[in-house]
Amino acid sequence: MTVNGERSRYFGPDGIAVNFAGGSDSTNLQSDMFWQSVKDSGLFQRETSAPAPVGPLPQVRQIYQGFADGYNAYLASGSLHDPTCAGQPWVRLITMEDLFLRMAQIVTTPSSGALISDEAAAAPPGPQSVGPQSVGSQSATTPPDPAALAALREDGKSSTARRWSSPRSSRRPGRWPRASSPTRRRPTRSPRGTRT
Repeated sequence: MTVNGERSRYFGPDGIAVNFAGGSDSTNLQSDMFWQSVKDSGLFQRETSAPAPVGPLPQVRQIYQGFADGYNAYLASGSLHDPTCAGQPWVRLITMEDLFLRMAQIVTTPSSGALISDEAAAAPPGPQSVGPQSVGSQSATTPPDPAALAALREDGKSSTARRWSSPRSSRRPGRWPRASSPTRRRPTRSPRGTRT
């Protein structure tokens, strides 16, 4: 549902689409806007219509099609009993396009995936509204209003920054990168190069 731009439809526009791997998050609406723009760009059609090696190799197509066929067969078998997903409208058969978009999501996670909320908040130069504040038109020679910039910075702080500044007990266990344990002994090298 994420790569099809349908998070708001099922979970509301203000819900959070957390990107654990990229260490960022956005609202469902921001995520939907980003992924709808990817779909509208024609990425899937362009990439899959190109001959290999620009487009997928035949073996890659077979793997994707096999995965989709297996997943769809599992759903059709009625074996899905997890109450979180069973019978939910967002659980549906998948297509090759879904899988290619999922791969696009994986490869963009450490790069543009972290900028989804920024892309959704982007506005052309001139009068613009950012949240409840309004920033007036600025010319190239007019310096920006420091108070407006401070408000933008405050509004632009992601919940990721707030999450990292929160006490560890409020974080979801097992989901966050962990700092090295101060009690864990790291191997050191002796003068002769052997580990101690």
